[in-house]
Amino acid sequence: KEELPIMITAGNTGAIIAGSVLILGREDRDIQPTLVTFIPNDKGETTCLTDCGANVDCRPEHLVKFAKYASDYMRTVYGKESPRVALLSVGTEDEKGNAQSKETFALLKESGLNFVGNMEAKSALSGDFEVIVADGFSGNVLLKSIEGTTKSIVRLMAGLIKKHAGEGTDLSYLKSAIGELNSTLDFNTMGGAVILGAKKPVIKAHGSANADTLVNTVKQALKIINTRKSI
Repeated sequence: KEELPIMITAGNTGAIIAGSVLILGREDRDIQPTLVTFIPNDKGETTCLTDCGANVDCRPEHLVKFAKYASDYMRTVYGKESPRVALLSVGTEDEKGNAQSKETFALLKESGLNFVGNMEAKSALSGDFEVIVADGFSGNVLLKSIEGTTKSIVRLMAGLIKKHAGEGTDLSYLKSAIGELNSTLDFNTMGGAVILGAKKPVIKAHGSANADTLVNTVKQALKIINTRKSI
């Protein structure tokens, strides 16, 4: 089969998106590629968030296309036969949201995707959805909020354990547990964000990526290549 080139970079997000469009081209010439990221959830699996910061202003039809890109990715790369798609909103009721989200909701219902309705930010880590759909502004705020909150919780827990532990208490098992929790919630273990909608795959690692992040990003690239070759 034809070889599948793939690019890994930790460069400027805007430049990468622009380069993907100008050099690689779009799968759909009317739709800008989306940047998706992957979140470890409470069920020990992975949730895909689209868009996570590339497209801060989106029309409803763009969000539906992003949802289709993300669903295809979760099906082919993660083996999710019918990924559950949820729309980020301010409430779970069908009528909740602003004008953009209400129109997007209606389009997603008719899209043929496994659309399960609106979801609130508090459910982002629940594992109840394989794909969360948002414009790049809301998606990026959600992502950064999760990152900051999880780091704060780990620090707070470590401090409270140290404060309340009696003198001479063996804390080795707690240190191991906290370390494992920190690793589980560390997005760097997931690799990088992926540009979907360009004609070839591109992975965007975080600008502050360390050596471990890049190793995980290479593993992510190999997984994409292997799954794409098999379909």
